[in-house]
Amino acid sequence: MQSPKALQALQQYLREFDRGSRERGERYARGGRVTALQQISAGELSARVKGTYLYDVTLAWDAKDGEWEEGCSCPLEVGCKHCYAVGLQWLARAGV
Repeated sequence: MQSPKALQALQQYLREFDRGSRERGERYARGGRVTALQQISAGELSARVKGTYLYDVTLAWDAKDGEWEEGCSCPLEVGCKHCYAVGLQWLARAGV
């Protein structure tokens, strides 16, 4: 998931989040709320994000379709600040 195509697609995917989720997710990423970030398979990331509660987040890269998918244990489940924060942290780890 360090491939240039996957990382570029992750950048594009994160641009599609609504403004509020981006702003809050950026604060979460900078504030050290993303923990246990790891690649758990060839196309899947997992992390925990400290919000009101501790949320489990998964980001998955579908190389065949060239798309990212997300899941979160928060009430929104998708498109949330927690997923955005995890994506930002992965990009930072990759040096993007």
